[in-house]
Amino acid sequence: MKFLYKGSKKSIGQSNQDYWKDIRNFNPKWRNRARLAARMLGSEWICDIGCGRQDLSRYLQPGAVYLPSDLAAWGPEVMICDLNKREYPERYLTAADCAVFLGVFERIVDMRGVLADMSVRVEHLCISYSDADRFKPWPAEWEPGLTRVELIQAIETAGFTPEQELLFENKQVILRARSNRFTAHDQRAEARRQIVGISVPLSVRFARRINRII
Repeated sequence: MKFLYKGSKKSIGQSNQDYWKDIRNFNPKWRNRARLAARMLGSEWICDIGCGRQDLSRYLQPGAVYLPSDLAAWGPEVMICDLNKREYPERYLTAADCAVFLGVFERIVDMRGVLADMSVRVEHLCISYSDADRFKPWPAEWEPGLTRVELIQAIETAGFTPEQELLFENKQVILRARSNRFTAHDQRAEARRQIVGISVPLSVRFARRINRII
């Protein structure tokens, strides 16, 4: 595989950047969710949006290429994004086979809009989402929740066909879906040729450093 204290409250419609730029706010238990999601991923190019501690990178299959993106630039390989501003890691998405969103969409104001945007940018999608029927009480700082059925409807309306589904801790759904609208296959090769300078040693050092912090 290749590697390319609580903060202030967010304003309505904005991402809480102060909170997510503090690595101490990332729960070590989330790596178990990443391990489960990795079962749905093959030896493919993967854009991990909201990568945080890059837990997913630990569990990918040999030959997978890992493209991390987040609100904070944890390292030079991390491309900045902000889904609430519809600002995407375009270069990584063009190169990727699958975009992964773990623990992200509960905090996105226009989740349906982002899903629709993804349907023309990437062929496959892998997301986790807390089922509002199972996850109680629903955190006040999250956006209004969807049930599993409503989530699937939102994914299908955006132009995706669900292909695989797993359940994490009996309350979070993990889904992989294929886009019915993606047509940019011919742009992948060029995007991949342009992605250079991804540092494995840097990512390994980063993972060790943040593990000491938490």
